[in-house]
Amino acid sequence: MKVIGLIGAGHMGSGLGWALRQGGHDVVTSLAGRSPRWAERPLVVDLNAVSPVTASALPAR
Repeated sequence: MKVIGLIGAGHMGSGLGWALRQGGHDVVTSLAGRSPRWAERPLVVDLNAVSPVTASALPAR
């Protein structure tokens, strides 16, 4: 596996993304739903279009 999509790029997700990158994977994320400051960045991607696997790092409610 080379590209992994990551939902939840906050505190928990950044650690997970770091570990995946250390394991040799490319990590992509969607910034949809984030603050307007993040929405202006050209990093928003359709995770299904670019990664065969998507992981979620969201707290349980």
